[in-house]
Amino acid sequence: MEKNYIFDLMLNHFVSNERKNLRKAYAQNGYIYASDGHILIRIKQDFCAKQYEVPATDFPDCEKLFRDHTESPGITYIIQTNDLVRLLAEVVWTRLTTGIECEECKGTGSVSCELCGSKIYCQKCDGKGSMELRSGMMTLLQSDDLTYSIRINECAYLADQLYIIALMATLSKADEIRYKFNQNNGLFSFGFSHETIYLQFSQDSADIILHPVHLKKASGDFHLKAKAHLKVQRL
Repeated sequence: MEKNYIFDLMLNHFVSNERKNLRKAYAQNGYIYASDGHILIRIKQDFCAKQYEVPATDFPDCEKLFRDHTESPGITYIIQTNDLVRLLAEVVWTRLTTGIECEECKGTGSVSCELCGSKIYCQKCDGKGSMELRSGMMTLLQSDDLTYSIRINECAYLADQLYIIALMATLSKADEIRYKFNQNNGLFSFGFSHETIYLQFSQDSADIILHPVHLKKASGDFHLKAKAHLKVQRL
């Protein structure tokens, strides 16, 4: 089986910069596991080109987490990869950064008029005193920003985390993503496609567990709001 460094590179999107025990990806039972505490991936080791260490004792029992999800009863839905990519492309992502003063007014929201010296509102920050930062056409959101989420059935997920899932599915040439919600997390699964001269086939090779930011249960609606609603099809 051909190994590809692109999947080793993608694992860097899943490790944590803050939690010491989650700063690296680890190998266990034929899979590579990586997590930042919010999103967890396992990918078959055969697809990665790098060699990975076995996990330390303080690394979570990721194998049990996936086993609990895959073996539990529940309905599996199909998400078309193109539908997810198209929906994400339509979402305008901005990142409001608090605590950073406007360079023009120094956080006051007003400046002195060059002609008369009177105080007028700062045009650079629209009188807010802080700046709305944009990096190109898209900036990924902070994990606590609930504004830009996408609803999938009874849950809503942050758009930037679904972006990572869409990117993984696209790189793996998976036309479909299997989605299953269990307990408090969603399980996203897809296979890597491999083209030969004679045929094309998919082999299950990657699973991602993602915690929703909004959740609707029988006991009530937990602030379930979303920028858009992703269409799914029951398997």
